[in-house]
Amino acid sequence: MPGKWTVKQTANNIGAQLFWRKTSGGWTNDRFEEIGTTDPIQSFILDGQPVDR
Repeated sequence: MPGKWTVKQTANNIGAQLFWRKTSGGWTNDRFEEIGTTDPIQSFILDGQPVDR
């Protein structure tokens, strides 16, 4: 799904935070931005296939 992604998790959903950090990093070679002081938000742009690690 190419395009700009913004994914938000609640502060108490640690499992979702771990999942989206790993997934965002895997698809972008760790080129994603995380913002939010209470509820984390990852923002990244997908342009194709995941990066091989």
